[in-house]
Amino acid sequence: PTTTLPPVSVAFRFLKTDYNLVARVAALQPQIEAVVYNQVVIQSEGVSLTAQVDYTIKQAGVFTLRLAVPADYLVESVTGTNLSQWIVKTTDADREIEATLQERTLGACRLTVHLTKTLTALPRSVSIETIHPLDAVRLNGFLVVEPGGGLRLRTATVEGWTEIPTASFPAAVFRATTAGALAFKALPAPSE
Repeated sequence: PTTTLPPVSVAFRFLKTDYNLVARVAALQPQIEAVVYNQVVIQSEGVSLTAQVDYTIKQAGVFTLRLAVPADYLVESVTGTNLSQWIVKTTDADREIEATLQERTLGACRLTVHLTKTLTALPRSVSIETIHPLDAVRLNGFLVVEPGGGLRLRTATVEGWTEIPTASFPAAVFRATTAGALAFKALPAPSE
């Protein structure tokens, strides 16, 4: 079968055929937003640090997510959405986990990291260290600190965090199960 085109009612002729058109092209950069929930359990024999990081990746997908981790902790496990493998990288002053994903990931992604630190003796004060995502353009953080059996916690000094009631800590992530637990929300970073 042949197709019949409708009759042409209007036609234009362009007199100037030489023109210049330039388009700028740049690769989209991913915009990573993250909410990190840290849970620290202090016991007489050691400290346990578990973090759940909920990512929202916008504009362009990523193959790798990076997290800063405290230097003196042992990385026990890293699990997550589309996680292929993970490695710990150490430089002069920093230590990070590099999590490689199975495919370019865009949208929601979650990583859970578990670290431990052995204590030879229980010190009078413990510096609370947390895990935080790198490369995030927007970051929110929560922290719950729980004492182990026979221990009591009190806040000595706080910088960068504001104390919140433990009941307001997102229970879907970590529920503070120990009496005397402390909960905090990260203060926004000062704008540059």
